[in-house]
Amino acid sequence: MMEQIKVPLLTQSDRYKVLTMDIGNEADSKDLWEITCQTQVMLLIPKVSWDDIGGLEEVKAILQEAVNCMLSEKGYKKSGIILYGPPGCGKTLLAKAVANQFSFPILNIKGPELFNKFVGESESNIRKVFKNARQVAPCVMFFDELDALVPNRGRSSEFGGVCDRIVSQFLTEMDDILEENVLVLGATNRLDLLDPSLLVPGRFERTILVSTGCDVTSCLSILRAASRKITFTNDVDLLKIAEFCSKWASGADLHSLVSQGVLDAIRDYIQQNAGEDAEDSHTVIVSQKNLIHALKEVSKKNRVSYYFCKFTFCSLADDGYQFLYIL
Repeated sequence: MMEQIKVPLLTQSDRYKVLTMDIGNEADSKDLWEITCQTQVMLLIPKVSWDDIGGLEEVKAILQEAVNCMLSEKGYKKSGIILYGPPGCGKTLLAKAVANQFSFPILNIKGPELFNKFVGESESNIRKVFKNARQVAPCVMFFDELDALVPNRGRSSEFGGVCDRIVSQFLTEMDDILEENVLVLGATNRLDLLDPSLLVPGRFERTILVSTGCDVTSCLSILRAASRKITFTNDVDLLKIAEFCSKWASGADLHSLVSQGVLDAIRDYIQQNAGEDAEDSHTVIVSQKNLIHALKEVSKKNRVSYYFCKFTFCSLADDGYQFLYIL
């Protein structure tokens, strides 16, 4: 039975401390409560599994191999791992899946949240984050937007050199934390903006490219993973959707497409049952029509994608979906 432990409400400046952990029994709960009172940190093991991540088979294999070596091989030199690639390609999901696989709590830290306007506070925040990781080890530290936290030093003299001091403090903590039972992961959209000292052996020695380039098979895998708990009508053809999305969509786009399709199905249900008492337990059934409408909405985010999808809609309309007159 899971037990939830509440901690005192934190101030805005302490938001970086709010993290997440599953609590198994009373003994663990008591120990965790003591840690919670000391660190003001709430922990949770992510529920994201490898099955929730469609596609990226090669990336998942490389990441699992690297993590297994670091956690099991004696004498293996530990180092952090950086996941880099454009937005929406699944870097955060991969980090959560790693934590879930080993039942480790994850400390999800966004770089900009550590900054503080007062002199020395930003460096202090970094020390506290790493101290918290040592107290709750074994765990996963995941630094999102790493390029904002540790950019290349010496590029600018703004802010009185505070950025350089933050990078130096981060590097010092990295050298010490790898001796603990802590797995450090980082994610960035711009690997070229990171300080070169971060990529030397013994720190973030391993870098893994997570690309948004999807073939039809990968797109279909992502769509199936995103819709595992969704009921479809018999006319739904995910393969056809995947064929049209493979040239432009990222993993986030495909997840958004499925979510938009569910919302469109809910709107249809409400309109069809206007004035009637809707059933609380009604199962939303998504049709191909709902997914095509969702495809139109998602494609509007990118002008190039939108013009490509206009041909997509015309092609689908030729297959019998004449409702696309709204274009």
